[in-house]
Amino acid sequence: LHLKNNPVITKALTSSVMCMIGDALAQKVQRQGLVAKEKGYNKRSRHCFRRSSALMCDGLFSGSCMHFAYDLFENIIPTVGRVGIMSSVAAMSHCVADTLFMDSFFIGTMFISSGLLEGLSFWNDIIPQLKRDYVPAVKAGVTSSTCLMPLEFFIFRFVPISFRPLAVNFLDIIWNGVVSFMLHKNRNNEGVDTISVTGNVLRDYLTDLF
Repeated sequence: LHLKNNPVITKALTSSVMCMIGDALAQKVQRQGLVAKEKGYNKRSRHCFRRSSALMCDGLFSGSCMHFAYDLFENIIPTVGRVGIMSSVAAMSHCVADTLFMDSFFIGTMFISSGLLEGLSFWNDIIPQLKRDYVPAVKAGVTSSTCLMPLEFFIFRFVPISFRPLAVNFLDIIWNGVVSFMLHKNRNNEGVDTISVTGNVLRDYLTDLF
């Protein structure tokens, strides 16, 4: 009912909650993960609610964008009304566009919005971090999206358009966690030493989480 009457607001709020959950998982990894322990994170480190709130605000923006972007995808390459191989090709095109274009855009907005809301200076802190960490974060985000692509393909192939942002947001709990992990790996948080991630970020994140 809410999706029908207030689609943009509903999708924005849903995305916001999923961003918060993803960041909570990322913070858990930072407190308990094997890589994090070597750099000073521990189980007694406090959850940073300011950081989660910043990502929730970014989720309001990304959820709204997903509403219009997925409608645009459908207008350009329709999946509804097609059958067989053509519907599958259209769904895969949506997956690729979402991974390559939407992920890159949302990671950039997450760096900027979360940094500003966490009290960082745009010129002194955020811009240097973008230059240093944006490409590694995009690589980690694309890697996680690629791993989740079979499920995302099912969503774009069989789930009605109005429910696609909601379904993708559930998958994005993992994606948001990975990106938040990358986003904060070189930021000081709650007075704890920063962490340096080596090797495959997605592998380390998922290994520590599960």
